[in-house]
Amino acid sequence: MNRLNTNNCIECGSDSIFVSSGYHTCKGCGCVSEDLVYEEQIFNSYSNNTHKYIINTTIGNHFERIRHQYTSRMNSKIKLDRQKSKPQSLVQVAKEEIERLIIILRLPEKDKGVILAHFKDFYSKIKKGTKFKNPEILVPCTIFVYYKYIKSRSISSIELINYSKITRKEFNSFLTHYNHLWAENKMDEQSMVLNLILNVTEEYNLGMDFYYQSEKILLGLWEHIYDTTAQILAGFMCSLTILCIGGYKVKVSNICEKLNISMSNISKKFKDKIVKRFKLENYKSLVKSVDIIKRFLFGLALIDSII
Repeated sequence: MNRLNTNNCIECGSDSIFVSSGYHTCKGCGCVSEDLVYEEQIFNSYSNNTHKYIINTTIGNHFERIRHQYTSRMNSKIKLDRQKSKPQSLVQVAKEEIERLIIILRLPEKDKGVILAHFKDFYSKIKKGTKFKNPEILVPCTIFVYYKYIKSRSISSIELINYSKITRKEFNSFLTHYNHLWAENKMDEQSMVLNLILNVTEEYNLGMDFYYQSEKILLGLWEHIYDTTAQILAGFMCSLTILCIGGYKVKVSNICEKLNISMSNISKKFKDKIVKRFKLENYKSLVKSVDIIKRFLFGLALIDSII
């Protein structure tokens, strides 16, 4: 077939062009062009008895117009192609976004596959038509949930939001309305704190005696201090063990840095939850009032000696 680029036949120059089976056909020589006819139709002008293009003109009934646009076989192929390409493109976008954020936030690269698996799981459970079906919004939420609630590891939501396309409002909305997605994988609060204490113990080679002592203090004070973040509670317990037991080379500031908290967080928590509640007189600060803290913990049988 030849391609028709003008209103005249390429072979004989005739302007007697008509549509046959969806193609331009010359009445003069019978040449058929490769151009399919869609909205531009050939119209028979009775005024000059010639055939010319009439732009933006619809001819024929609805069935006639759609009958030759695509064959049923072409329609089935288009539908199949759309079904295949959409999930594949979503997964690819999610993969790229996970890799980008892991590099920027300096997270372990080995977690990419697990995070992608959680993304797919969350995506399949979220209803259609919501903004969280967008992988660029769901990925940062998935990363935060994975480290915060499943692995009990500290991660900065501020950095995550700054380097993502999600807003703080959307981020908080996801954590509030979709917490059922990870409920079955979420550790209880005590387990999360103990897991963080174990991480600190292993990081600084403090030995299991350090872990068991911190665990003992945590369980003894739990009902008074439970309503705060796992990171602050873990730093709180580790700090009390270091200050009251002694003999450990690591500094409290190192542990705070490891848990992404500040010393002031721990001091404020101890003052609000312990000093005020138990009315510890002459208390000044964690470091300056070590003897007072020792006597308090010894009185609750949470440490073996005040020496």
